Amino acid sequence: MNYEIVYHKNFFKDIRKLSTIKQGKIKEILREILNIPTVLPPNSQALKGYDRTFRTRVGKLRLIYHINHDKKEVYVLGLDTRGEVYKIIRRLLD
Repeated sequence: MNYEIVYHKNFFKDIRKLSTIKQGKIKEILREILNIPTVLPPNSQALKGYDRTFRTRVGKLRLIYHINHDKKEVYVLGLDTRGEVYKIIRRLLD
């Protein structure tokens, strides 16, 4: 199922702010998503109102991603605290 990850330009800026432990957890979650994109990782759920867009909780942070099965791509849209990441998603997807 060779899916590819496509990152939003701000993702790298956001992840650099985190501890190496949190960075490792996020990388592990992304590997899980790539291995089996049809199965959600733990602490994940679909975002209401957005087709094939999901969030995964990593402590107080939310990792938001969109899966495009036609192109076999996972778009990582944002990583931030709950309130902030949903503002970002509304701006990007609405």
